[in-house]
Amino acid sequence: MKDLICDEFQNAVSELLIRHHSVLDVLSKFQEACARTNRATIKAVTGCGCISIEAKKQEDPTRHLSSGNQRILRKSSQR
Repeated sequence: MKDLICDEFQNAVSELLIRHHSVLDVLSKFQEACARTNRATIKAVTGCGCISIEAKKQEDPTRHLSSGNQRILRKSSQR
């Protein structure tokens, strides 16, 4: 009797737990999780100040290359 009830319960759960059937489902869940993380981070920075963000503009890695190397790099990135 217990096994029958347990089997019925497992069947009911497996029918009701339909998740991630497509790539779109996975992408939407990922985007929701990212949005929640971003929201929590911004709230921690602006609300309580327990996190601080220090940011600056990234340097152009090709700036230190010679002009010949820059041309080679541009050609390889255009392929």
